[in-house]
Amino acid sequence: MDYKEYRPPTEIADLIECYWTNTLHPEDFNQAYDYIIPDRSTEAIFMLKGHYLRDDEHQKDRHLVEACSLVPAFHQAVKVYQQPHTTCLGIRFKPGAITRLTGVSLAELDKPTYRLQELMPEMAEETMDKVLGNRPVPELIESVNRWVSSRKKEANANHLLA
Repeated sequence: MDYKEYRPPTEIADLIECYWTNTLHPEDFNQAYDYIIPDRSTEAIFMLKGHYLRDDEHQKDRHLVEACSLVPAFHQAVKVYQQPHTTCLGIRFKPGAITRLTGVSLAELDKPTYRLQELMPEMAEETMDKVLGNRPVPELIESVNRWVSSRKKEANANHLLA
């Protein structure tokens, strides 16, 4: 498995913990599934190649994660089924960041995954255009940085006026 982390710029580090990429290789597969252990983070996942099936046995719920998704924090390990060469880009948000960026409280997010277009349509649209165009990861990250920075400025301006 190739796993890499990328730090956000200082001006948005209060909202984003890190960006990360993950590519699975054939030798990574010793069984049909892996587990994702919860870290209590909310993450946006962009599937750059492939998809994965998330199986939450405790909730008796399965979700196919493809294209771009928002995965709210969860509390128990879930099984994931993937194919070799699956590649994704993740954004690990800091606590409170989703509410600050979207106005949606995490308490309102009761599903295991959401289409990112539902909560952050502008970011999803801009980033998915680059994903579909096979743009390099640094370009995708820069696109997200610009969007988060513009949303942060807008949210701060609105807060100061209230």
